[in-house]
Amino acid sequence: MLGICFYKYKIINKQNGETKYFIKFNEVREYCGISRPMIYKIMNGTSMPKKWVNNYSFESIRIPTHLINESI
Repeated sequence: MLGICFYKYKIINKQNGETKYFIKFNEVREYCGISRPMIYKIMNGTSMPKKWVNNYSFESIRIPTHLINESI
């Protein structure tokens, strides 16, 4: 088994407390409408636009490959 990890997105909707995990960025864009550069700026702490930060909490997480393969 290889120790490869994929970066995933964890998005928490602050209004209703819903937590969602995403593998592809296009799914994140469909869910909350944020652009790729903006999400990276938020995760790096260089930009905090109120539109998304007030409504969502963004995290970049790593999920080991074997967990992804077991869930499919």
